[in-house]
Amino acid sequence: MTIAGHDSVNMKDVAPEIMLFVPSVAGISHNEGEFTRDQDICAGTELLAEVLHRLMSGALDDH
Repeated sequence: MTIAGHDSVNMKDVAPEIMLFVPSVAGISHNEGEFTRDQDICAGTELLAEVLHRLMSGALDDH
């Protein structure tokens, strides 16, 4: 069980949003036992940087 949507639920009426998930060991999340491997954190950070780059380059501009 997770309540991962809490931040995006609060922002949905203010701005477009996405949620980016990275895997945690044994699928444990939002719990003090959560552990995410460095390689997965780095992969998530790289993906976030790519998404931000695309957005700043006009990916959301009207065509």
